[in-house]
Amino acid sequence: MLSPGRMLASAQEEPRPSGPAPSSTARLPASFDRDRDAIVLVGDSFGARALELRSAGVLRVLALTKTAQPSVEGVRAAQTTSETLARLVEFDPPPDNVVVERIAGSSFTDQELRDFAAAVRDRAMNSATIAVAGATWIKHCLTNLPELARAEGLEAFAGRFRGTPAIVVSPGPSLQKNIDKLQGASDKALIIAGNRALLPLRKAGIVPHIVVVADALNLRYQLDDGLLDGVALLALDVVCHSEVVSLPAARKVFFASNPETFRSGLSVVSERGLLRSGGSVATLAYSLAAFVGCEQIALVGQDLALAGSSYYVESAPDGSTKIQIDETGRGIFKNSSEALRRAMAENRTVAGLGENAVQDFYEVPGYDGGAVRTSRQFDTYRMWFSSEAQRLAPQVLTVNCTEGGARIDGVQQRALSEFLSEFAADAGVSERLPAVDPPSQKRRKKEILGFVEGLQKTLLQTEVELNKCERLRKQASQSPDALARLDLAEKQLNSVVSKVPFVVALESAEVDAARRQGANAKTLEESLDATGRLYRTIERAIITARPLLARARKELKT
Repeated sequence: MLSPGRMLASAQEEPRPSGPAPSSTARLPASFDRDRDAIVLVGDSFGARALELRSAGVLRVLALTKTAQPSVEGVRAAQTTSETLARLVEFDPPPDNVVVERIAGSSFTDQELRDFAAAVRDRAMNSATIAVAGATWIKHCLTNLPELARAEGLEAFAGRFRGTPAIVVSPGPSLQKNIDKLQGASDKALIIAGNRALLPLRKAGIVPHIVVVADALNLRYQLDDGLLDGVALLALDVVCHSEVVSLPAARKVFFASNPETFRSGLSVVSERGLLRSGGSVATLAYSLAAFVGCEQIALVGQDLALAGSSYYVESAPDGSTKIQIDETGRGIFKNSSEALRRAMAENRTVAGLGENAVQDFYEVPGYDGGAVRTSRQFDTYRMWFSSEAQRLAPQVLTVNCTEGGARIDGVQQRALSEFLSEFAADAGVSERLPAVDPPSQKRRKKEILGFVEGLQKTLLQTEVELNKCERLRKQASQSPDALARLDLAEKQLNSVVSKVPFVVALESAEVDAARRQGANAKTLEESLDATGRLYRTIERAIITARPLLARARKELKT
């Protein structure tokens, strides 16, 4: 009935096999969990490889083919991308990692394989995050609607910096190696910093042109106390905490990193406000650099790996964070700052980075050769950068100037000083920002107010349709006529709910659970019970959204 919630956490594209045949699991990542993770075999002749994997204990094997093929026991086959994604959703619990592997001799082209892997990865990233943080994200989106009316539209910045290189700065441990090279770089390149990289830059006397914040946590402590002074533009995800959104800044612009949050307000006033996301602020900063037209993008401080036990550069907020790794590769986060602990305590839907959080770490190729320790989370970002850089090439040249950390496949590696030496000074970098347009901002306020009032009306209509469906559901087990009318009523409910996209995101995990319960129902009674569970979930989402919209409307009317 409704769109699925959580699916999976990452997708990895495996290259075409060559040379001697490897063992059945040799091509799988070291972190691959045979019981929970999934592999999609791309190609019609998947049978032999599927049997190898199944015999090696890999439980979740799917196949994407161009023509119908004989079934293989335990393998779910599909002939379209959408059907394959739907089959992935059926796994319970959902896989955390999905590997896409092309079968030797497959008729799928390199581009088709990349497109499919990207579809899996993007759907995975959005679905997994919405399941965990969807309720918080949507609440923040609705709370921030009045701020969207006061900010500028991202589309005004499209292509503004064509011909200017960009440097995306992250707070990895290697930032200490070359942060001094950024002195004077602001008249050569557009410097874009993630929130946690701002403090190290300011300590080094460097003011970035743009600061990007994409987290729902209250990260005001990373940006306050004058750190934004002189920053030309603060770019905020619509899911950011209100304490961050309210920070004084020269100019603000909002973007969305997820289709659900984009449709929860920003899409009304910004047709191009949805940026491609790999799950981190750095991936969004990179996408923003490409969006504003930068054709050479350097990554700095993008370690995506530990340096000893260090997670961040020491000069960053939470730079004292250390990872204690045991003999199994299990790493525990220690020595987090008090400010981060408070932020994490306030938002318990965020996990993986707070004090005593646990992640699995394993080895990947290092920037300078050898091996470095990365986490599954970091590795997901690493694969995203690799895929996205290749997708944007040759129009955009991506250069890894981190000078440490993990290697990003398919991306050039050069010293930051060498990268900068190719560009002449251009004192007008900041002057390329578009002029503020007050009439446009007035129009935005009117459009968002209309959007909010429309949502309020739609929520009332949803309640009416929901109550009708619930009455029919209670009668359906005893009345075939009521069951038939319930099918028709649910179509109308679906139509109304589609106009309030945040309803599913507010209760994503519970919606997903209700859908699975319905899919596994063996009797009509069990199916109707699952339907009732879904209705109650929608009702809770409406109750949550109603006061947030009322508050936004009141503020927009003043």
